Order: sequence, then C-alpha cells, then structure tokens
Amino acid sequence: MERIGDIGVFRLEGESRLEPAVKRVAEAIHDARELGLRKLMVVTSGLTGLGPLTVADRLGMVREWAEATQGRLVMAMVTHPDLIDPERFGVVAAASFGLHGNVFTSEAPALDWLGEQP
Repeated sequence: MERIGDIGVFRLEGESRLEPAVKRVAEAIHDARELGLRKLMVVTSGLTGLGPLTVADRLGMVREWAEATQGRLVMAMVTHPDLIDPERFGVVAAASFGLHGNVFTSEAPALDWLGEQP
C-alpha cells in the first residue's frame, strides 16, 4: 500500500479474472482500514482479463467492497474506460450499500476528488 498524503493507493496489475481481483481489492480495503486510512484510490488500469462486466458482476463487487469499508472509507477507482458503465451503475449501487466512492479513467482526477472528501 503506497501513501500519498492521507490517501492510500493500491495498484492491481497483470492478468486476472474478476473474482480474484475483487477479493484483492477487498483485502486492500481491509489493509487501508487497519492503517487508519479513510481514503483509498484503487488503480486497476494495469489489469487485464476482466472482460465485459454484467450488472450482476457490478452489484457483487460493490457489495463486497461496501462491506469491507464498514462505512469508514471513501474509495476512488481508476480503471479502463470500457469497464465504466455510462450510467455509473456501480457508483450508484455502491452508495446504496453504504460505500461512498467514484470511478475515474486517470489518477489525477481521482486524487483531486479524494482530496475534496472529508
């Protein structure tokens, strides 16, 4: 876990199927909480092999991540543009599960957004 000020940064790279990648992000959320961090940027733009995501995939991953945050962490996800739903379904679903987060295609806006969060 890298730190940029009060923000934890977790980078997930290489090739992975969706389920193991979701688990690794959940572990990073746990690690960030253990370190006392309240903000986390997860960068998956170096990750391949996920394929197109279904609505069920999006629901499952944000539910798991919301449970992992326990409402104590704000999260920004940086990922491939083709994995972001145009309606931001994952962001809306995450909020309904108690995860305050957002998704971006590059790191600078994600860091800016996290910096604006209390």
